[in-house]
Amino acid sequence: MGEAELVVRFAAGDPGSVAEVYRAYGRLGYAVTYRVLGDASPAEDAPRRTFVQAWGCPL
Repeated sequence: MGEAELVVRFAAGDPGSVAEVYRAYGRLGYAVTYRVLGDASPAEDAPRRTFVQAWGCPL
């Protein structure tokens, strides 16, 4: 599946797409968060929370 199709599925609320997007971009989210915060614990949680919120689920 291409990136464009994944984005469409994610925007449409497809549950399987959340895991795929996280696998594709979660490490990048962690790296950026860790670089900004300098702390591993919140850097591990922030990308997960961000992807779930972006998908449209309340936390």
